[in-house]
Amino acid sequence: MAGAHGALTGAVRAVRDVLFSRGCAGCGAPDEVLCGTCMRGLVQPVCFDLPATVCGIGMACGSYHGPLRRAVLAWKDHGDAECDGPFSDAMVALLQAEPLRSTLDQVGAVAVVPAPSSWRSICTRGRSQLDPIAGALAERLCAWGVEARVQRALEVRHIRTKSVQTASARGRRERVTGHIRCRNGVCLPAGMPVIVIDDIVTSGATMRECIDVLCAQGNPVLAALALAHTPPRAPDRS
Repeated sequence: MAGAHGALTGAVRAVRDVLFSRGCAGCGAPDEVLCGTCMRGLVQPVCFDLPATVCGIGMACGSYHGPLRRAVLAWKDHGDAECDGPFSDAMVALLQAEPLRSTLDQVGAVAVVPAPSSWRSICTRGRSQLDPIAGALAERLCAWGVEARVQRALEVRHIRTKSVQTASARGRRERVTGHIRCRNGVCLPAGMPVIVIDDIVTSGATMRECIDVLCAQGNPVLAALALAHTPPRAPDRS
């Protein structure tokens, strides 16, 4: 059923692309997937603390606001799969950042694990949007001599609200705690190091839950990578 839905979604997108010329996903500039100006938002790395990882940090390609926010939403929720290319390139570039690159030089193999989406979200979108990016990361790692494979090792169960519908950090944490688990039939080798990826990091609750589940299974998480990180809210000075 999900396959039929995905095929229908792809056909609709193909007809749309023939009938209507596309514009930049970030600003609407004609005949661009992402224009040069909007691409700059993808090459402004943001680091955030993730003490449970080997590197102690997570990294995002840029901050989730303005053109990058619009581009990520167009890609994630409105089927703009042409953004797979520039988004993959931007996340691959994060592999060069320290301390992750030095850490990768010390391992022989790594699993790239996308943060899970609910089955309902996958059916609605017609695909798992992180899979092409995960594949690009694994391909680059293999080119460096690191044996890398994409492993959809995690699944999410019984979450009834979307992340964007949860305003507070505490609410986001409670939304995912206990609802992410290892998928049946997908077993990572004991001790296999992991890189976790996601699209948007707000409070970091999903990332931390993924890391906790993987570490509990004996798979150390080297670092977590994302397309965009939501800037912290300014303190209320009223």
